[in-house]
Amino acid sequence: MVEVTNTTVAINRQLSSDHGNNHVAKAASLKALVEEQDVSASHNSLVALDEGIRHQMIQSFTRSAEAFETPYDTMMRLFDATRQVSVIVIGGNLGVFKTLAETVTPLSSAQLAEVKSADPVLVARILRHMVSNGIVKQAGPDQFLPNQTTIAYANPDTQRTFRWLHHVNGPAIQNLPDLLEETGYKNEPKKNSFQRAFNTDLDMYSWLKERPGWMRDFSAVMHMYKQVDSMHLLPVDEASTKGFDTVLVDIGGNTGQQAIEVLSETPQLAGKLIVQDRGEVIDTHPDVKGIHWQAHDFFTQQPVYGKL
Repeated sequence: MVEVTNTTVAINRQLSSDHGNNHVAKAASLKALVEEQDVSASHNSLVALDEGIRHQMIQSFTRSAEAFETPYDTMMRLFDATRQVSVIVIGGNLGVFKTLAETVTPLSSAQLAEVKSADPVLVARILRHMVSNGIVKQAGPDQFLPNQTTIAYANPDTQRTFRWLHHVNGPAIQNLPDLLEETGYKNEPKKNSFQRAFNTDLDMYSWLKERPGWMRDFSAVMHMYKQVDSMHLLPVDEASTKGFDTVLVDIGGNTGQQAIEVLSETPQLAGKLIVQDRGEVIDTHPDVKGIHWQAHDFFTQQPVYGKL
C-alpha cells in the first residue's frame, strides 16, 4: 500500500490542477486516484490526511453528487437527514452499535433484539434502514456486521452527541422559523428558539446546570467538535514560550481535550496552560497535572490578560 505521505502529495496535486469549478471532473479524478492508491481500503489512512486536503476532497465529492440531483432528490436527501438522526438514537438505545462493534461473526436481528428484549421484527426493519444508509453492513439474509460507521456510533460520546442533536438541538432549530415570524424578523437578544422550544426563561447554560444528564451530553458534543489536531494551529517551542507565565487560554475549553493534546506534545508547557469554562463543567475536569482549571463565564470580563 502506498504511504499516506505519498498519497497526500498526489491528492494535493490533483486538487490544485486546473479543473476550475467543474466539481464532477475533479471528483472523478480524485476517486480514480483514491482507488488507484488503495486509500479507500484504510479508514486510518484517510483520517491521517492533512485536514485541509481531506475537507477539499469531501467538498468535491459532495458537489459532484449534488450536480446530478433533481429538486426531488435534494428534498429527499434533506428529509432523510433528519430521519437518520432519530434512527441513530434508536440504534444507540437498543445497543445495536455496541453489540455489532464487539462481534467478529454476523448477528441476526433476533440476536440484536435480545439486548433490550425488543421485537425482532421491529429491529429487523430498523436494521434494513441502517443498511440502506451505510450505517451497518449486511453479510447475508438477516445477518449483520459492523462497518467503520457502526464502530464510530458505538462510541459513548458519539451516542451522547446524537441524543443531544435529537432531544435538544433539534427542537431549538425547529422553533427558529416561528420565533423569527413572531419577532418580525428582528434581533431580540432576550428571546431565542431554545427558550421557545423548552418554554423557559433561562438561557441554555443555566437550563443545563439544572439537568446534569443533558450537561454530560452537551459536554460530549463539545468534545466531539474539538477532536481535531490542535498542534498545527499553535506552533510552539521552548524558545518562543520562554518568559511567559501563560501560553494558552482555552476559553470555553470544556474538559480540556485540546490543552491536554498540546501538553502531551509539548510537556515543557506544563503550568502555562489555562482551560476556562463554566463552573459546572470545570468541576468534571480530568485529573491532569500541568493545566490550570478556571471557572469563568465568557460573557463576563476576561480575568487573564496578556502582554506584548
